[in-house]
Amino acid sequence: MKPHPFASGPALLLLAACAASGPDVSAPVLVRLKGVGNNAGEIGQAALVPVKDTTQINMTLSGVPPSTTRPIHVYTYIYEGSCGSLPEKPAYELTDRVLVSSSAGNGRPPFTLSLTAPVPMEQLLGGRYALALRNAPADGNWLIYCAELRRS
Repeated sequence: MKPHPFASGPALLLLAACAASGPDVSAPVLVRLKGVGNNAGEIGQAALVPVKDTTQINMTLSGVPPSTTRPIHVYTYIYEGSCGSLPEKPAYELTDRVLVSSSAGNGRPPFTLSLTAPVPMEQLLGGRYALALRNAPADGNWLIYCAELRRS
């Protein structure tokens, strides 16, 4: 099994804390992303940070399928449902930013992506939603990561 090169909890917490500041910010909630389909075996984390009536989502990914076109684009969606039964249409499309960054600076993992969801964090963590990441439409639009959004 290959090692996963991205930082764990403390570094991600620092990243999440730096990404949002101000009086309406509280502690981030970490959600584990699981690689699925042709991305099975990869892992990731999403740090959800409440910012007023929105949620900042800072993600770190260990990898993408080998056939992914470079530069890497990842499309993020929030579905009402679970990873095992995602509905056809997402509740929220977080596609304003899709180009991932390479923490190593050379196009290799770990990859990061930060987005803002137009919904309060407490609503997202109520157990009704799943966070789903797909590769680019040109790469097949396959589901590559998924996580149930709920407090652990």
